[in-house]
Amino acid sequence: MKVSRFAVNHPVIIGMMVIVLVVFGLYSYAGLNLAFMADMSLPQVFILAVYPGASAETVESDVTEIIENEMVTLPNFKSIDSESGNSVSLVTITFQDGIDPQDQLNEVRQRLDGLADSLPDDLQGEPTALVGGADMLSIFSFSVTNADSEKLHTYLTDTIIPRITRIDGVSTVTIGGESNRQLTVRVRTDDLKSRGIPVLNVYQVLAASDTEIPLGNAEYQSEEVSLRYSGGLKEISEIENLTVGATEDGTIIRLSDVADVYIEAADPDIFVDSDGNSLAIVEVAKRKDGNTVNITDEIKKVLAEVEQETGGAVKVEILSDDSRSVRASLSTVVQSGVMGVIMAVLVIFLFLGDPKATLTIGLSIPFCILFTFIGMRVAGISINLMSLSGIVTALGMVVDGSIVMLEQVYQYIKTGKYT
Repeated sequence: MKVSRFAVNHPVIIGMMVIVLVVFGLYSYAGLNLAFMADMSLPQVFILAVYPGASAETVESDVTEIIENEMVTLPNFKSIDSESGNSVSLVTITFQDGIDPQDQLNEVRQRLDGLADSLPDDLQGEPTALVGGADMLSIFSFSVTNADSEKLHTYLTDTIIPRITRIDGVSTVTIGGESNRQLTVRVRTDDLKSRGIPVLNVYQVLAASDTEIPLGNAEYQSEEVSLRYSGGLKEISEIENLTVGATEDGTIIRLSDVADVYIEAADPDIFVDSDGNSLAIVEVAKRKDGNTVNITDEIKKVLAEVEQETGGAVKVEILSDDSRSVRASLSTVVQSGVMGVIMAVLVIFLFLGDPKATLTIGLSIPFCILFTFIGMRVAGISINLMSLSGIVTALGMVVDGSIVMLEQVYQYIKTGKYT
C-alpha cells in the first residue's frame, strides 16, 4: 500500500503520529545545547615538554623522538607531528575521524609515565598531555576585588569557585592575578656562621621533613604491620622546631635559632589592577556538551548571591560573556528565517488564492523544523550559528517541496491520475 493512500484513508492515525512527533520535537528542542559555533576541533592530543636550557637539536633527540616512538603505536592512531625549539617540545597526535580524544587521553598519560626513565632528568616537571580545541577557550570571565587580598583568595577558592564548578557543563575555572600565601624561611647568615651550620644543612632538613618514606614491615602481636615515615608539616611551630644542628656539648639547634619563619603574600605571576586596586580575574570554560547560555546564566546567579551574602564587600564585574553574542547571533538568524517564512506564505497565498492550501504549506514548515530538532538531539548537534543557518536555508526547499506536492494533489483531483 502506498504511503500517500494510507495517509488519506487513515487521517486519525496520521494525526496522532503528527502530535507525537510535535511533542518529541518540542522535548528535543528543550534539551538542545546553545552555542555560538559547532565543535570543529580535530581529534588531537597535544604533548608539551619543557627542557630548560636545551637547544632545539638536543630537545629533538632527547625528548621529541622518544615521545614520538612511543606514541605511534597508540590505538586509532592516524598521524603525528612535532615541533622542537629551544627548551620546548610540542608533539601533536591525530587520531582517526570519529574518535573522542578525551577517551585516548588516559592512555597517552600512562605511556608518558612509562617514559620517565627514558627522558632527561632535567625536564621541568613531567610532560603534559592535553586536548585542545575551542572548548578550552573561556566563555565567561569576571573580576573580583576586595580590600583584603589574602581573604579574597581564600573566599575565591573556598566559596566562589566550588559553586561555579558544580554548574552542569563547566569544564575548568582558572584564576589569575590572585594573591596567594606562601611560607617563607629567611635564614640569618650571621647566626648560621656563629654556630658553624652550612646553609645546605637547612635546605636538606626542610626538603626531607616534608617527605614520606616506607620503612618496611614489622611484626606486632603476631600480625605484620607496614611502617611508613610521614614528614608532613602542618603548623609553623613544627617547622620552627626542626633540628638543623647541634653544639659541641650536644645542645640541639633548631631552625628558629637561625632563621625567621613566617607566612606572607606571594608575588603573583600575573598582576591585574584597576585604579590602583588589585583584582582577581576568573575565567570559565565549558565542556563540549555544555550549554553556553545556561552556564552563564547560572554563573550570574552565583555572583549575585555572592554580592548579596557579602553585603557588597566583594565586588564583581563581568568582563566577557559569550552568551550575549550567542543570543544576538541566533536571534538574527531566527528573525531572518521567520521573515522568510512569512514572505513565502504571503506569496503562496497571493498566487494560489486558497486559504486551505496556504495553511497546509504554512504548517509544513514548523513541523519540519520540529522534526529536525529530533534528529539533532539524537545526533548530539547543538543549536548554533551553523546548524540554525542550515535550517533556515532548508526552509526554501520545504516550501518548494510543499508546492510541488500540492500541485500534484490538484492534478490528481482534476484528472484522477498522477502526472
